[in-house]
Amino acid sequence: MEEQGSKHKKDESPPSANPSSLAAKLQSPITMLSYLVSLPVIAAAGWLMYMRNYDCEDILRMPGLRVGIGVSMIVVFLISNLVVFYGDRCLIAGFVLVMVPLVVMLTLGLAISGAYKAESQALPASPLWIRRRVANNHNWLKIKKCICDESRTCSNLAYKTAGFNLYDFRTKKLSLIEAGCCIPPPICGMDYVNATYWIDPTKPGLFPGKPRQSLKKPLPFFGGDCDTWSNIPARLCYDCQTCHEGFLRTIQRKWWRLGVFLIVISTLLIILHFLRFTLTMTLQHRDQN
Repeated sequence: MEEQGSKHKKDESPPSANPSSLAAKLQSPITMLSYLVSLPVIAAAGWLMYMRNYDCEDILRMPGLRVGIGVSMIVVFLISNLVVFYGDRCLIAGFVLVMVPLVVMLTLGLAISGAYKAESQALPASPLWIRRRVANNHNWLKIKKCICDESRTCSNLAYKTAGFNLYDFRTKKLSLIEAGCCIPPPICGMDYVNATYWIDPTKPGLFPGKPRQSLKKPLPFFGGDCDTWSNIPARLCYDCQTCHEGFLRTIQRKWWRLGVFLIVISTLLIILHFLRFTLTMTLQHRDQN
């Protein structure tokens, strides 16, 4: 009787966790999560391909790059979901098929965000590539003309701030291009008349012994920019180093955000596809046994 009781107790003991049953429970959520994570990829691809050419970046061949990256992201989206829903038929081949574009996408994101500078100098849209393109005198002449005549950044700033006094203008948040190209560097100590007209009452001395204007300084100061500034609308500070830096930072910031997005999405998809591959292999091994 005691032996039968002990056997009965053993039979009632909770079963140990079965890896294959856990894999079966996790497979569907992982599959659905892989699909959901891929949705921002197609959304970002559409945004890249149809967005307008802001800030004169078309001069740097950015529209072609955006379309190319957008098409590549659509391909990644299609391959990812093809493997998610039909990859069980050719598991290993599907896993390799999806991993190759995801690793390329991750590498591209690292390069665009400037994660490894030495390797990304020749890659379009990387920070060093953009800096070299902006530093090219031929390109800068086109960029300067675009800022002045096509986007009319400084003219629009003057129109929007018409009637502002110094306090109102000082509290207005300027874009990097506006701060670099449309006004003189704050350290020059010029007197404000309007957004694009400033007076230095003590020329030829650049740094008078009067309090300097306490405008915000989103950009570094370059010593020669005080001499470069002109109240002529076609010149202003377009040849200032602060203008170069403002335009450069604006473009680099856009592409840095895209690079970070590519890194995050590709990393998540790599992890999810690896988990799904592992779970599916576990289930197939169970079925074979």
